[in-house]
Amino acid sequence: MESPRILSSEQRHALESSYTFFKGVTAFLESIESKLAPDEKLMAGNLRDLAGPCERKLVEAFPELLEWLREWESR
Repeated sequence: MESPRILSSEQRHALESSYTFFKGVTAFLESIESKLAPDEKLMAGNLRDLAGPCERKLVEAFPELLEWLREWESR
């Protein structure tokens, strides 16, 4: 069994903020993509493609992140 991690409140907040950003930027880019010029669409698609793996890597490294977010959303 893995020993529990002790993170400072700043570290925890940084992880939560990063995860929330990756989730939000994906939805935002999808919502505006049809209004963009072709080169901007390509850039938006590339950024969206990068956000997904970043989000997954955060959850893989810090699975407790999902629990923290559930706690935060229930407040």
